[in-house]
Amino acid sequence: MTGSLAAPTPYPHVVVATDGSALAGTALIGGSILAARTSAELHVFHASSDPRSERLAVSQAAELLRGRPYKLEVKDLVNGSGSPATMIAEYATQLGDESIVAVGTHGRGGVGVSVLGSTAVDLLARRNQTTLAYGPGARPPLDIERVVVCVDGSQFSEASVPEGARWAAALDIPIWVIQVVPAYVSSYVSTFESSYVRNVARGLEDLPRGVQWDVLHSTSPARSILDLYGNDGATMLIMATHGLVGLRRVLVGSISSDVVKEAWGPVVMVRPAD
Repeated sequence: MTGSLAAPTPYPHVVVATDGSALAGTALIGGSILAARTSAELHVFHASSDPRSERLAVSQAAELLRGRPYKLEVKDLVNGSGSPATMIAEYATQLGDESIVAVGTHGRGGVGVSVLGSTAVDLLARRNQTTLAYGPGARPPLDIERVVVCVDGSQFSEASVPEGARWAAALDIPIWVIQVVPAYVSSYVSTFESSYVRNVARGLEDLPRGVQWDVLHSTSPARSILDLYGNDGATMLIMATHGLVGLRRVLVGSISSDVVKEAWGPVVMVRPAD
């Protein structure tokens, strides 16, 4: 596991993709709260396909973000180059490497046909792109009081650990490290997995609010995570994902997509290099 615990601002720039829909509105509010709490700069991005969609997105941002500072960026999708995801990623890249993109997504077909078409899954397909997803189940308070990091014993999944630590430090909130172990495994394996999660948690003991850990036993990882941690809009779930869908989707991608569909709070999906 790598990463620094001393990160006063996880991301200096929070980019919220919007199309004027209700889901985009949820992402706008949630993203603006996180930007305010971490002293980040809030950017609202809209890939405009016609004047009506532009007016809708602009009016939504003005209404929901009244009194909150933000920068609005509208790009011409019709005459632009590439998909909405490409344009969003290019804009985020121009702001610097330290930017996170927030989207509202229905969570269909893997991680989405999102409110912007395939934007969410296209963003996740980009290496080193961290995406803040608000699914259809997201609801108030949208402010974050706890971070829950999900690991599975692999080095790949541990990319989510420093991400969770950064948010916990910046928001000054508790952090949990959890793993789901199949209910049918032997007591020996279960003990081994408990030791693994405990060791991961020990690396976060210097965080302001400390760290707790838990091992869940279930044949349905997504269901277990949702039942114990997902039914709280004040919980931010952190998961690593390969960003693959359809026939190429792997287990961790399947779990993250299922979690996004029902989680009440945001799900931060880390897409590390393979």
